[in-house]
Amino acid sequence: MTDPRIRSAEHAEPLAEDAPFGGWGSVRRWHLFGDESGAAPMTLIAEAELAPESGAALHHLATEDELLYILGGHGRFRRGEGVETEVWQGDAILVRAGEQFALVNPEEPPLRYLVVRWQASTDRPAESA
Repeated sequence: MTDPRIRSAEHAEPLAEDAPFGGWGSVRRWHLFGDESGAAPMTLIAEAELAPESGAALHHLATEDELLYILGGHGRFRRGEGVETEVWQGDAILVRAGEQFALVNPEEPPLRYLVVRWQASTDRPAESA
């Protein structure tokens, strides 16, 4: 019998998306857990791969916080209209609900990362810049 709380990206069907969040290029995602999986408070846990010369346009998540953990490759992360920051394997990026952000992979190899989302707290104190 298999444990339903153990999931492998190797056995998950990849979801391919062109022009992620209105960007360019392509991304593939392997959804491991979601709302239906009983993994609350997480709403999504997925492995993703951003193809070389691909990127998400500036976008936001209205009601969820998101953690991106870079598994391999490197890319550029932009928060709002601010400066882009290089991100590398081992970097963790925290994005709060409502924040505009974008992730770009300018070159080879593919940028691999883990995505973890959860419902944002409505009583969180305001953050300082």
